[in-house]
Amino acid sequence: MVETCSATPPRVVRRPDPAQWELDELMTLPEAVALFWPDGPLTVRSLRTAIRDRRLPVSVVAGKHLVTKRALAEMSACTFLKGPAPALLTESPVPTGVAAPAGESYRRLMRAVGKG
Repeated sequence: MVETCSATPPRVVRRPDPAQWELDELMTLPEAVALFWPDGPLTVRSLRTAIRDRRLPVSVVAGKHLVTKRALAEMSACTFLKGPAPALLTESPVPTGVAAPAGESYRRLMRAVGKG
């Protein structure tokens, strides 16, 4: 099942540039997805999974899950995997000395938090 959003959240319509949002300003999960990953790869479900797995800090107010740009940037930081490499990574490795290109959504997020 593919998650779809029928409309861009109103606050994202008014401020579509991540730089217009404060580093610690609370936003809903649909706002975060629309702001940083409008074309994927992350969805609201992805963020809920990250919250469940304790990879994404969250504030719950009145039953709503709220996140910040700072929390999203920390969640998005690449880290070394523990244990053996997954088969997906070992089947087609990036050649030695060649950096894997960062996705546009990651670059956008890093620019928004002043790290890019």
